[in-house]
Amino acid sequence: MNQAPPNDRRPEAHAAPSYEADSGNDETKSSFKETVETAAKAYFGACRKIARAINRLKKG
Repeated sequence: MNQAPPNDRRPEAHAAPSYEADSGNDETKSSFKETVETAAKAYFGACRKIARAINRLKKG
């Protein structure tokens, strides 16, 4: 992307790039969604294990 010179007064010349327009195809989006879901399952699974361990320590 070409950068506008500093004296360019057009607002669109200095606007932040739009990631919405080129956010990727549907395959990339679904792959990302699967990655996030897998990470979330692993994270919350670990949280459950930690909670169980804490409860065992409280009882014992």
